[in-house]
Amino acid sequence: MDVIKIEDVWYTASEIIAYKKKADEYDSLKATADDFEKLTSKLKERISVRDESLIKVREWFCSLDWADNDATTIEKEFASDFLEDIGLERLSTSWSASVIIYATINNLEAKNGTTARELITDNIEINFGEDADIWIEDVHVNDLQQERS
Repeated sequence: MDVIKIEDVWYTASEIIAYKKKADEYDSLKATADDFEKLTSKLKERISVRDESLIKVREWFCSLDWADNDATTIEKEFASDFLEDIGLERLSTSWSASVIIYATINNLEAKNGTTARELITDNIEINFGEDADIWIEDVHVNDLQQERS
């Protein structure tokens, strides 16, 4: 039987292996407990933020003018300010615009000026990188000149 002496106490190999297993289990449990503490801390922080937001929601509703005790009217900007105050995105608004675009087209091959003008008006396209509707109302060719050959 293998034995080892540690500080005047004799241990068998199986006792040392059993002790090592218990130490490993302890380390594993300690790591799990540390992870649990971190998770609990994050959860408490999130609950605190949520509670603050709920208080702001209640205060906001209390601040509204409840003239007939049943209904109130709010402006979109006021609601957006409130949403932003509690950490949410502001409400969006749809916009429209008339846009003037000036373009220069070079090296267009055509048999004559009329054909060149038609090629331009029939083939102008606009891409818009956002989710919106866009259409071309009119294409006007201002100045059509023959290039030097």
